[in-house]
Amino acid sequence: MGRVFAESVLKANPEISRFDLIYIASKMYRMGLRPTLADCLRALESNEVDPKDIIEEIVSPSNHNEEENQEERIRGSQNIVEDKK
Repeated sequence: MGRVFAESVLKANPEISRFDLIYIASKMYRMGLRPTLADCLRALESNEVDPKDIIEEIVSPSNHNEEENQEERIRGSQNIVEDKK
């Protein structure tokens, strides 16, 4: 696999800055797109992932987690009501 350097990732994606690269790689890791940060950088280097999509997710996150949290809150409140009976 070898090492991956930020310079080579930036050359492959000239539209992103070196500061954005940190945020993009960490967001990819948190989203579970790759198992390690180095793998995230390799995916960006080989253009397997479009950094614009990741930036869009950073700027305006999808509502998947919000919907799941709402369902959990509803289930939790139902359990409380059932326990009081």
